[in-house]
Amino acid sequence: VLDAGENRLRDLPEWAAGGLPRLQRLSLDRNLLVTLPRDCRWGALRTLLLAHNEIAALDLSTGAWAALGRLEVLDLSHNALVSLPPEAAELPALRELRVSHNALVALPEALGDRAPALRELDVRNNEIEILPRSFGTGGGTDASPSTSPAPPLRTLLADGNRLQDLPPRLFVRFESLHQISLHGNPNIKTSAVEQMEGFAAYEERRRGKVNKGLAGGALLGPGGFDEGLDRELLGGRRQ
Repeated sequence: VLDAGENRLRDLPEWAAGGLPRLQRLSLDRNLLVTLPRDCRWGALRTLLLAHNEIAALDLSTGAWAALGRLEVLDLSHNALVSLPPEAAELPALRELRVSHNALVALPEALGDRAPALRELDVRNNEIEILPRSFGTGGGTDASPSTSPAPPLRTLLADGNRLQDLPPRLFVRFESLHQISLHGNPNIKTSAVEQMEGFAAYEERRRGKVNKGLAGGALLGPGGFDEGLDRELLGGRRQ
């Protein structure tokens, strides 16, 4: 474990790029980083925390992405990202991807069909207008869905974006989804979401989690599609 958070780091020393072969958790949050070493080789890394920096792009080499095959948690929230490289969406062990509070206008299509372990996706407070087509069809079309298996996505937080609509088969595609939050997207209407295919099954899963007290960090009432509202009123338990 290496915790170098809350300093004034603007870059990393050369030895850090390849001299930490056993490192499993690296905390670099709340620094002044604008990039990472392009050819970093962190083959044992499982958690990489980069929140609250000044990173505008992840320009890593092909070898660097390949070396991150064990990465499970990637936190890039509160940075200056305008795009997310597709390689970040194809990490085979990635379970949690947090990119809230950036300037993203789109997400990689790979998130919907080439992120085999993804369970939590936090894209709150960006500039996203449309979710990847693969979120509803697996990379195919509505008429001819792809057979690519969907990630086991359980939590999707997309508050505070510019979403125009949702992929029509979103709730069918993600059969494990039990928390979705879309508040702050004026064009997304609760009534329309509740009529989407698969929503009834989603709502049953959501209520089941509430009844067991396992709502994934959101305290929900007995009403319908209200996750984001409840979390907002309670001051938020996810920052």
